[in-house]
Amino acid sequence: MKNILARGGVEFLAVLLGITGSLYIDRLNNENEIKDETRDSFISLIAELDENINNLELWHSHIEISLNQFEILLGTNNYSSLTNKELDKMFFYTLSSFGEKMRSSIFNSMESSGLIYKIDDKKIRNLILELYQITYTRHDWLLDFDQVRFQQMFELVANEFIFDDKPTINKGFWNLDWANKRNIEQLKTNYKYRNFLISNRGNKNMYLSQNKVAKKMTEEVLLELNNYLK
Repeated sequence: MKNILARGGVEFLAVLLGITGSLYIDRLNNENEIKDETRDSFISLIAELDENINNLELWHSHIEISLNQFEILLGTNNYSSLTNKELDKMFFYTLSSFGEKMRSSIFNSMESSGLIYKIDDKKIRNLILELYQITYTRHDWLLDFDQVRFQQMFELVANEFIFDDKPTINKGFWNLDWANKRNIEQLKTNYKYRNFLISNRGNKNMYLSQNKVAKKMTEEVLLELNNYLK
């Protein structure tokens, strides 16, 4: 009887060890799969972030030009001393909405699959989440707000100013007819237009500040991802 019980105990222990070993191997395989998926996703995420950096740098330069044109438009009353080309540039850069929303398709895929929450490096995980969910969200909100202001300002300009209908003038944008003295006078005296300019200049300054924050944080995340992949 004792031999039978002993043999049964050994068999039970062997089965238990077999199950335990199998579960361990399965868990190990799952962990390795997650690590492989994480590395592949990080490679794609780096490409997405590089693209965001390029866009941030591009629009940063446009906004700086725009702010310079705001200072010219709001700081002078002698518009007749400016050439039509200078007036066109000033009108374009102070009316237009500049910027592009951040790419996020790779992050969205990682988030929807739950992979982002399985990243073993807590620092990297939190940096990525902060970048996309906070910093990029603020950046994109400012762009949406600026676009709304652009639409409002365009309606004002369309009602109060006279456009140049010459087909050869700066195709792809609307220029004003600077030969019409009404337009020059409006630049000086239309307080609604000038209030829009002042508020839009403020919007551009806020965007420029957020653009710098987004670029700095993107570079920080890129550094951590590249170090992780070494």
